[in-house]
Amino acid sequence: MCVSGIKILNTNADYTVIQVEDEVGILQLTDTHYDNSNDRKEDTLDLIKKVIENSDADMIAVTGDWCYYTPVNKNEKCKEVFDIIDSFDIPWAPVFGNHDAEIFVNKYEYADMFQQYSNCIFDCGYSNIGGAGNYTVVFKNNDEIKFAAVMMDTHSSVRMFSTQYDHIKQGQIDWYEWTIDNLNTLYKDSGGKEDVVPTALYTHIPINEYADAYEQGEILTGENKEKCCVPETNTHIFDSILSKASTKAIFCGHDHANGSVGLYQGVQFVYGIQSGWCKNYADDCNKGGTMAIF
Repeated sequence: MCVSGIKILNTNADYTVIQVEDEVGILQLTDTHYDNSNDRKEDTLDLIKKVIENSDADMIAVTGDWCYYTPVNKNEKCKEVFDIIDSFDIPWAPVFGNHDAEIFVNKYEYADMFQQYSNCIFDCGYSNIGGAGNYTVVFKNNDEIKFAAVMMDTHSSVRMFSTQYDHIKQGQIDWYEWTIDNLNTLYKDSGGKEDVVPTALYTHIPINEYADAYEQGEILTGENKEKCCVPETNTHIFDSILSKASTKAIFCGHDHANGSVGLYQGVQFVYGIQSGWCKNYADDCNKGGTMAIF
């Protein structure tokens, strides 16, 4: 056990509440790509263990692509990753990557799989807004809301195995705005000290403005070794993020050779460090996890 003082208070259709003692620590694991095409898959499992052991996290955000396309027993390979994460008795919140439901296992089969794990707090969310796994995690100190993490499905490719990526839907943007408005009310009622509830957004595929952020913004730490692979269509969720002024950090994965934090229009754009080895990516890319304290 690497953390104490954590208790999942309740789960419902709107949000999950986690009780924390002080600051909120969220560990991001992303793009483990643990499967039969990965000749370093055992190293990936060892890496996951070590990163979690040293994190002292209140929650683990698993931001997709836990497995790549594997023709045999894909669900069993995924379970090997999930088994390790769940064994630490820390709440963990997954969002889908572009490869996870590409073939053999769909998102609702994964949802059934997640229910088998006592520490997984995945929620399918509303079925009519786009995707599966749009949900919110609220962190409280006693009755006072300290922070919230918004988990969002960024879908897959526009067609199987394509590198043209689908986009966040308008229904998801409407849900995001509705969620922030409701959280603001709960936050103020709980004695929140800021003008708006502090939140972070966790996704797999970077939103379109990542490309602008890493061309025009300020790089705070780390480096990018490949281009930002963003959706073909920009539905401008960033406009809502700016207007609501709640989300001050966005976390994604997807681009394995990128691991950095940039600042753009007052919002931190974070590329989580890849948490495993993926075929055809250089071994000299940083590997591990991304720990954020809020």
